[in-house]
Amino acid sequence: AKFIDGMRAKNNREKLLAEEEAELKRKLVALRIGQYQARAAEISVYATPDCLPAGIPKAAPSEAPDPATCWEWQYDYWAVADLIKAVDAANTDPSGKRMSLDKATVKRIEKLTLDVAGAPTPVSITGRKNSTENKLYDVRHATMNLVVASSKLPALVDAISATNFMTVIGLDFTEVDPWTDLERGFYYGPEHVVNATIDVETIWLRSWTEPQMYTS
Repeated sequence: AKFIDGMRAKNNREKLLAEEEAELKRKLVALRIGQYQARAAEISVYATPDCLPAGIPKAAPSEAPDPATCWEWQYDYWAVADLIKAVDAANTDPSGKRMSLDKATVKRIEKLTLDVAGAPTPVSITGRKNSTENKLYDVRHATMNLVVASSKLPALVDAISATNFMTVIGLDFTEVDPWTDLERGFYYGPEHVVNATIDVETIWLRSWTEPQMYTS
């Protein structure tokens, strides 16, 4: 509005010329990107409740759930908390300071998926699996869909491996069009980014989980 009013006052006409409309568009785009950059400087990663596994309740239930359902929710919470802790560790610099989004390893958490707790699991590259013979621990698989700085993928794998008995057992990635995401409000900074699909194996020691079953 200020730009248009200024042009009207300066040139004594109502309609903008083509080059003036182009200049106005450039100014608006720069302003919009500047707002995205300002927000990115305040946070470390983009994520919303929609990225959480489908089974996790988004609001308090109207009726109290049964104990088995409570346990499933608690188990999901522990698993998701570990996945998010790994992302936070990857986005923390050696001094212990959380990095701003433009410098972070993980730019965006698109989706977290959990396999059903207690379900049979195939033997992975680690050799671990759920079975009736295995009385020491339970195995649970998860998948993380993330937008990651491609040069920092090793740092992410290290952060996952350093978090509570988790192991990366699969990794695939595809190109990201940062301009398309920028139109949706996601500013990733100057680094090259990829969409990474990471399969994670989590281990839950029975010596820790079984006492929780009776106290949760």
